[in-house]
Amino acid sequence: MNSLFLFIKEYVINYFFLTGIFILSLIAAESEGLIFETMNIKMVIALVVYVLLAQLCLYKFELTKQLGDFDKEGYLLVIKSLTIAIFLFSMYFFIFLYEQLNLFFLLILLASSAVLVPEAPAISFKNENISKRRTLINRPFPGGHKLAKSFLKRKEKKSKSKKSKINVKDLIGRDIIEPTHRISKYITNKSVLITGAGGSIGSELVKQVAKYNPESLILLGHGENSIFSVSADLKEKFPQTKTHLVIADIQDKYHIEQIFHKYKPNIVFHAAAHKHVPLMEINEGAAVRNNIFGTENLARASSKFSVDRFVFISTDKAVEPINIMGKTKRIGELIVQSIAAESLTKFSIVRFGNVLESRGSVIPIFKKQIESGGPVTVTDPNMVRYFMTIPEAVQLVLEAGALSNGGEVFVLDMGEPVKIIDIAKKLICLSGYIPDKDIRIEYTGIRPGEKLNESLFYSNEEIAVTKHPHVVIAVPKIKNNGNLAEQLKKLKEATKHFPEEIGDLLDKIIQNYN
Repeated sequence: MNSLFLFIKEYVINYFFLTGIFILSLIAAESEGLIFETMNIKMVIALVVYVLLAQLCLYKFELTKQLGDFDKEGYLLVIKSLTIAIFLFSMYFFIFLYEQLNLFFLLILLASSAVLVPEAPAISFKNENISKRRTLINRPFPGGHKLAKSFLKRKEKKSKSKKSKINVKDLIGRDIIEPTHRISKYITNKSVLITGAGGSIGSELVKQVAKYNPESLILLGHGENSIFSVSADLKEKFPQTKTHLVIADIQDKYHIEQIFHKYKPNIVFHAAAHKHVPLMEINEGAAVRNNIFGTENLARASSKFSVDRFVFISTDKAVEPINIMGKTKRIGELIVQSIAAESLTKFSIVRFGNVLESRGSVIPIFKKQIESGGPVTVTDPNMVRYFMTIPEAVQLVLEAGALSNGGEVFVLDMGEPVKIIDIAKKLICLSGYIPDKDIRIEYTGIRPGEKLNESLFYSNEEIAVTKHPHVVIAVPKIKNNGNLAEQLKKLKEATKHFPEEIGDLLDKIIQNYN
């Protein structure tokens, strides 16, 4: 009720303001005689309807802006000012037909009316469907005297947004890897299953695989919202692609087998994983169940249901791992290689470094910190990492599927590792600021499970070239001092009854095979 009262109050103010300017314009033009001639009942009604529609239109734009569809300050001011200006100009032009008024004078009135828009009272609308506590509009419309200031702010923001366009080559220090033609040969007209299809890598896999006209795409994920979002994007860009949406937990062996039996995939890309290093340090059981036994379920189902190719996405943290995430991914590699040795399915592993702008990577975090004015937090000034883009990572995964003969570990030639501090400084500069002057850099210390340096190869792995100039194979020299199946059985028992033993069992398995 209070909002309605304020709306009516603002309407009355706007109505009399517009009417007043109209009448004053006639007086200033020495056309008082036209006041009674033009301000008849039809004109009054027209003004009433016009002001009402204009005000409702402005509130709609303000509401849209608050919901996020407009992200540039000043759009509302421009729309409001132009709406009033167009109305006044129409009125002036109407009068000009009767009284040959000076056109230059009319243009002056037009400009002044666009600037002299009064501030409206604050009105607060609440949308219960969005949030009971969220106020969509809770501030006054800025007056016309603030228009110039708003334009200057917008110009400054636009200038900085141009500076903040990131050239990925500048960040990773090498050229971007381009795809080859061999990918289409094994994907076209095939049924392709992608696990973790709602994640950063999985969703990009969906988009790139769809380009090669697969017979069908099976999007498997644990999060219903992310799967729905990816499928909606896929339907818009590739409406001809037959798609199956599957909500499933890869830890559920029997459900996974039901999915393979129903959809009969020819190719499997396994991207689903728990990858957050510090978080997995305090959730060992979850990492083991998902990254180890979830991978085993998918690999064994692929072999059982005669999948042509299976590609497992690993990480550089699986090399000489010191954290739970890296250890579970390393054991995932061992499982895939073990099953590959006794299966007709062509299994392969893809190992790469950090992915730029993926969920949880440093780039989005740094950007957010820069936008909020800093500080930008870096764990250690000497920390270095290998980096690649999301499209590059997916291209490598697709190339691996084409190059695989079974059991290989494919690694991208990622150039030299990059210092995290250098990336932070470059991002600050590209955003139009000066490091440690405009934006402060703060060192927070290495987090649990992190290393200063990562490696893409074990010291006992040989490097073999492939047909792709930027892809090599890490040929393992596995020292097998134990039965993997028996050790995995003990690990599964520990996740159920002896969680305190998980860490030691992981170390034992890795030591036996390295």
